[in-house]
Amino acid sequence: MRHLLEPELAAEFEIVRADLINSPGDINQDIIVRLHKSDLVVADLTDQNANVMWEVGLRHAFNKPIVTICKSDQKFPFDLISHRHIKYDLTDPDKLDQSRAQIKRFVESAMKQKRYVGPVAAALGMATFQREDVDAANVLLSMEDKLDEISSQVLELNSGISEVEFSLPDAIPADTLQKIDAIHEIISLVRPWDLDRVLNKLRSV
Repeated sequence: MRHLLEPELAAEFEIVRADLINSPGDINQDIIVRLHKSDLVVADLTDQNANVMWEVGLRHAFNKPIVTICKSDQKFPFDLISHRHIKYDLTDPDKLDQSRAQIKRFVESAMKQKRYVGPVAAALGMATFQREDVDAANVLLSMEDKLDEISSQVLELNSGISEVEFSLPDAIPADTLQKIDAIHEIISLVRPWDLDRVLNKLRSV
């Protein structure tokens, strides 16, 4: 990769090859940490190495920028064909220059984005997760707080509904029934990444 990546990336990035990492501890743990913390990952899918596929999946799950490359004489994996990728030919100087230029454009585009949304995040509707503030601990705490708030509001609403049912067992007002239906609909929409919208709906009931 010295001839393909270093000319365009070495000035701005510290380039570390995963297959050359010498770690005294668990090599997988070291790679996972680097996949999470690195500003950019370039994955070579030539020969469709299983380890590289695993690393690409992790990077997608972390919702961080990745550029995938592959030798020009090989087919790109079908599941990734729609994502950002570049083909290269180390034996053809002209094509190699074109690949370098593509890599430079792709990297500049990825690093300029204020909000990066990878394929996993896009599929799950997590577009609000930004590259610079993905902190798992804080996200989980925030989710727990919001779930507690939802639970409290639902309990209060259930309490009010129970009182209405007790005092009017045979004649629940139509507007109360509508509220019950609305609450059921709102609860069915609860997803970890969509709590703000759900809370707003609860407040409007």
